[in-house]
Amino acid sequence: MVSIRKNERSRGAGGGHGFCLFLVAGGLTVKVAVPIYHDRIASHFGTAPDLILLLVEKRRVIALLELHLAGQSPAARRHKLIALGTEWLLCGAIEGPVRSQLERRGIRVSADLKGPYAEVLGQVVGISTEQLGRRAAQG
Repeated sequence: MVSIRKNERSRGAGGGHGFCLFLVAGGLTVKVAVPIYHDRIASHFGTAPDLILLLVEKRRVIALLELHLAGQSPAARRHKLIALGTEWLLCGAIEGPVRSQLERRGIRVSADLKGPYAEVLGQVVGISTEQLGRRAAQG
């Protein structure tokens, strides 16, 4: 299981999320899913056209997979996350029932995140943009 800690911080000039979540995973490998729209965290899980699935080990991305989600129902999206073995979902808004179903299946959900996905991953998981390769650089 992924362990995270909440670290309070103030909002800077650029806004911010009001807090950061840091991976506390001494050697653990974690599958992190991020619904995206272009180079940003999608505003809503249910409408995100794409999803990035990252395999993270010791705060390093060791694999990255991009999946197309457009046109899929919330149930299909939920089933896809479960089938892929997702352990942590970082997203914008998400329907309450979908979130509850994911959490019951053991998927940690960090919602209401916004901004460029590479920056959010850096803040939340502690990985650098360079580790995300061409996808993040394309923006």
